[in-house]
Amino acid sequence: MFNSLRIIIVVWVFTALGTLAGCGGGGGEGSVIGTGVQIAGSGLSAPPTIASQPSAVSIYATQTATFTVAANGNGVLTYQWRKQGIDIPGANSSIYTTPMAVMADDGAQFSVVVSNAGGSTTSKNATLRVIDVAPGPLISNQPGAVSIYTTQTATFTVTATGSGTLSYQWRKQGINIPSATSSTYTTPAATLTDNGAQYSVVVTDTNGSTASSNALLTVVDAAPGISSQPTGQSVLEGQTATFTLTGMGMPPLTYQWRKNGASIPGANSPSYTSPAAVISDNGAIYTATVSNSQGSITSNNAVLSVT
Repeated sequence: MFNSLRIIIVVWVFTALGTLAGCGGGGGEGSVIGTGVQIAGSGLSAPPTIASQPSAVSIYATQTATFTVAANGNGVLTYQWRKQGIDIPGANSSIYTTPMAVMADDGAQFSVVVSNAGGSTTSKNATLRVIDVAPGPLISNQPGAVSIYTTQTATFTVTATGSGTLSYQWRKQGINIPSATSSTYTTPAATLTDNGAQYSVVVTDTNGSTASSNALLTVVDAAPGISSQPTGQSVLEGQTATFTLTGMGMPPLTYQWRKNGASIPGANSPSYTSPAAVISDNGAIYTATVSNSQGSITSNNAVLSVT
């Protein structure tokens, strides 16, 4: 009895297997096992998953905020950050840093859409809080570059706002200047060694300190000089000759032309035109003296040839 039952079960199993094998048109691809392999290997992928959501950020006005997301998924992941649900042009990485914040940005919602071939997933919103109290004073007008002559002074000015009473400390080449503790600083009389010096100021309030940008001091020699000398002239008898030089130094500059060492009345500009030449003017020597409050300098000789 037991042997007969075993034979019936074996026959039934072989019959069932034969029937299943025939369902796929004679191939293994039609088997139940084969169908499972087909689904697993179909190449379909799932949308990304977000492992770490962007977090809320609190900053002061004029600062920037950085939002970060971490996502997992098959293939290449792409990112699109949004502000108030609107795409932000160029914000296409896992990290996004805002422009400098203003108070109007307070409460703005930032999110990011992460995509791959399988679809897209949108993060939760992250809130930006903007606080209208800076960690230090806000400098609205930076000190500007100044150009002066030697013996002159330079004045640098800063404009700042902050909490409580503001204090100031001016610096030259990064070193504190004693007693330079107001919003305006005037240098001592400059020398050529001061040329190129950098001046800045640190402004402090009850919340902290803010350093200004550097302001460049340019110092030019105040003493009179001649950058372009007068040159000799050749004219025909009856023609005029014009001599020219270029003076430099702290204004006002004055000029005095001379002929053979004698001052020429009224010849007090950078250029001098002679009267109509005569033969006796041949070989005459013309010079000019440039003067200012710092002294005088005389030009090279310029010879007049008359033919």
